[in-house]
Parts: sequence; C-alpha cells; structure tokens
Amino acid sequence: MIAALVVAALACEGGARAEGFQLERYEPSTAGDVFFAAAHPWYSSTRYLAAGLTLDYGHNALLGGTFGAGGQFQQTKAIVEHMAVGHLDVAGAFLDRVQVSLSLPVVLLERGTAGYGAAPVGGAAVSDPRLAVMARLWGHADRDPISVHLGARLWVPVGGAAQNVGDPGVRALGEVVLAGLAVRWLRWSLGVGVLGRGVTQVGHGPGSAVGSELQVRTGLGWTDREHRVHVGPEATLGVTLSGADRFTAQSTGLELLAGASWNIARVIQVGAAVGSGVVSTLGYPDVRAVVRLAYAPLRQKLPGDTDGDGVLDAEDLCPKEAGVRGRARGCPDQDDDGVADAEDLCPALPGGAHPDAAAHGCPQKDADADG
Repeated sequence: MIAALVVAALACEGGARAEGFQLERYEPSTAGDVFFAAAHPWYSSTRYLAAGLTLDYGHNALLGGTFGAGGQFQQTKAIVEHMAVGHLDVAGAFLDRVQVSLSLPVVLLERGTAGYGAAPVGGAAVSDPRLAVMARLWGHADRDPISVHLGARLWVPVGGAAQNVGDPGVRALGEVVLAGLAVRWLRWSLGVGVLGRGVTQVGHGPGSAVGSELQVRTGLGWTDREHRVHVGPEATLGVTLSGADRFTAQSTGLELLAGASWNIARVIQVGAAVGSGVVSTLGYPDVRAVVRLAYAPLRQKLPGDTDGDGVLDAEDLCPKEAGVRGRARGCPDQDDDGVADAEDLCPALPGGAHPDAAAHGCPQKDADADG
C-alpha cells in the first residue's frame, strides 16, 4: 500500500507548470443507491425521487516529489494531505425505465503544502456539476438476477481548473451497467464506461497528467429480505487512454471501498464506507471515508401485490409469501432453479441442466463420477 502514496509524480519545482483539473476522483452513485460508487439503478417502481448529501474525506490525494535514477519516487511534499468534499445529490425516475440525476460537488477543505506548481484550496470552492441519465433496457436490478442498463454522464466546467477543483473543459462518460439480485439476498453490479476528458497536467514527469479513461466500477453486497439493509465491498478502476502517460502504471488507479447502508422506516437512507487507493494515481488517496444521508422513500407495495415481491397476486402462486419472478411464479426459490421451495426436494441445491426425474428439484446423481 506504500506504493499507493505515489499519487503525483512531479519533477523539479523550477520547471513546473499547472494547467489544472478536478483532483477529486470519487464520484458518488445516484442518490438513493445502495452502493457508494458502483451503480445499482432504481426506477419508479422502487421510488420516484431521492435527494441527499454525501461527505467524502481523502488523505494524501496529491503528493509531490522527484524520480530518482532508478525510477523510484521520492516524496518531498504532501501538497493536498487532507481533502473534504460535499456532494449535493438529487435524482428522479419516470416510466419505470428512465432515471435522471444531478450531483453538485463542493470542496469544503484542503490542507497541505504548496509546491511544484500546485497548492491546496484556501477555502470552499464549487466543483463541476454532474448531470446523468440511466435507462433500463431489460430487467430490474433489485428484482431480477440480471438487468441491463445504459448510462451517460456530463460534467459542466464552472471555472475551477486553476484551483484543481474542476476541469477546464467538458467531460462526458458513456457506460453499460449490468446489475441484479441473486438468490434473493446478493446484490451485484458491474459498470464499464469510457470517460472523454482533455489532457491536463500539473508539473512534469510520469503520472503528472490526466486524460480520457477506461472506467470500471463493480460492487457486491448482502441485503435483507426487505431490501433495506446493504453491506458489501466495491472497487473502482481507472486506466488513462490519452496523453503521454496512457496505459502506464503511474496513470492507473484502483480504489477499494467497504460500506453499509440502511433505509430507515422506508424513508431515510444512511450509510458509511471506508477504503483506500491500493493502486494510486492523481487524486486517489491512501485513505478515504464516506458518509451519506438521503431522503429516499421506498414505494409501498403495489396494489394487488400482497407480499410485495413484484409479482401481482393474480399471477402469484404464493401471494402471501415473498418470492421471485420467472419459473417459480412468485414463490420462494432458495436455489433459484425454478422449482419453488415448497416442492423442491433439494431447496438449497439447484437441479441444474440434468435434474433428477425421481427427485423434483434435485440434480441427477452421477454414480460413476464421469460427468
């Protein structure tokens, strides 16, 4: 993890130049989301509106120093040793298919030692607001084992490049998100996108510039039966695609987070996470802490859906017991093999591609172990 401290590779102070860019790398997920960075999209069958505040602290987000003859980074300054950012978030959904959101980051605090053409912000500063849209192509993330979504994000510059709280130009990202709810208690998400961003730099040397990126965000978490509690890890990967530092170790970042959230009384969502930039480049801190508070009311059960599992009573074979869609027709199905637990002789073991005809819901035995 010591290598994670090599966030900025800045050469001699006399020849440094500062073009400026948004140093903050953490992009909070949409207000009301159970993950902190990865996307697990919700739509109007879950809620119509969510709004909240995310507070993010990063330690050693920007370091300065020199490279020795052997290529080893020698830190001389912690330019941004402490950084606190608040994100005001609001989101809404309609048609149970489209979600729109807005996030406004505000740098609340930066502390460190100026050097190499960069310095911590003296006071609060508004960063680039983010507009986003997400569209559901197939399935629901909190109802089906797999769902597919398309998303787009746009950051609008507001003139904070000189202080490293914003970019000098527009940034845009397009992404594909796969997400789902497996075996009723395991949430997962995988998002892959490309961020279009101009190449900007602070100082000189390897790892001193940012540019367009390949971004991957993923998460995995446990949830309770009512889908109000969530606990699990997340990972964010960024690989620079443009500029002199593209595809290099100094311009690649990997950050891990472990967090938990809870929806209180189906109205207020609270959460906290902690993590680290285990492979760091510009803006990835060695320690990050996040807390979130949001008004994120969950919709009440749909009319005609007594158990609230998303399958209407008229089609639900178990209308008073929450289950899953598909072949189980609204009945509990622990092993997700399409055979309801009440009829499954092996409720914790999927029948698989070759079910046993004599034992409903069980896999066929392989007495000679030949497959």
